[in-house]
Amino acid sequence: MKILLLDIETSLNKCWTFSLFKAYIPPKQIIEPQRVLCWAAKWLGDDTVFYRNWNHKDHITKIHELLDKADAVIHFNGKAFDVQHLNREFLLNEMEPPSPFSDIDLLQTVRKRFKFPSNKLEWVTVELGYEGKIQNRGVQLWIDCQEGKRAAWQEMKEYNIRDITELEPIYYRLLPWIQSHPNYGHWVEVCDQDDRVCSKCGSTNIRKNGLERRTLVPYQRYRCKDCGSPLKGRIKVCNTPKPTTRAA
Repeated sequence: MKILLLDIETSLNKCWTFSLFKAYIPPKQIIEPQRVLCWAAKWLGDDTVFYRNWNHKDHITKIHELLDKADAVIHFNGKAFDVQHLNREFLLNEMEPPSPFSDIDLLQTVRKRFKFPSNKLEWVTVELGYEGKIQNRGVQLWIDCQEGKRAAWQEMKEYNIRDITELEPIYYRLLPWIQSHPNYGHWVEVCDQDDRVCSKCGSTNIRKNGLERRTLVPYQRYRCKDCGSPLKGRIKVCNTPKPTTRAA
């Protein structure tokens, strides 16, 4: 299974406004709408990191090419942000949709399975013992990039790429907790009907781990020795009836 890690940064909307305070800005006051400023991506388990910004000619075509090859995409809030922004760019560039892929949104796992003080990637990475996001100059960095300042673009590149390199170890750390992960078994060939693979990582290094008894008929439970994911077999385990003794 080909899994792509993805993170994008978007530009600021340029608008006309009378007030400097929080106010509704009608669409007709937008001078320049928000666009995908840059993106970084890499294949899971591969060292090569892809990066493009809107100064590159293949800024949109390259990420479309990568998504089209992906079976699944790992991101952090990407289902509601990154993927939708990229879909808009594909539409505006009169491109076809990339081939369907499964979303592995780590933010959804963090929100659903844990109670961190903050669910932001910056906090979660540090809490789990990693370097965390690169600190930047805030909105001024985005302004400088949109004004074409070379030093700002280099700073943005480093910031964007760090998010990707931090996302990969976070994914492996959260893997046993992800509940809606695409099933690796669909991509792994098994030689024997009794062979079993981990649905999360594709490993065959699994062990029996008791019985699942949440239904009337129990199922065999397993545990992956490589990623630690709990697994459940598909075949019902029949309880052997105890022999009865008749009174003489």
